[in-house]
Amino acid sequence: KYIRVDEEELYSLSEDEFFIKDLIGLEVYNEEGILVGNLTGVDTYAANDIYLISTDEGQKSVPAVKEFIKEIDLDNRKIVINFIEGM
Repeated sequence: KYIRVDEEELYSLSEDEFFIKDLIGLEVYNEEGILVGNLTGVDTYAANDIYLISTDEGQKSVPAVKEFIKEIDLDNRKIVINFIEGM
């Protein structure tokens, strides 16, 4: 026998919460609108999550906090990130 569970009905997410499975594969843009890579993973920690982004220059790690993550648009499959020097 199988049981089907609809995660969206089971969990009530606030507007700034997302299922990790929905974030994987999103295109990542800087604030100037330039594509920098794709979200390939999320490391979860007590303080905050870390987004793992695959770029032409290798993998970048970005803390999933409002200072860096400016927009997550699941409908258009994109994330806008404020990259700072050294990131």
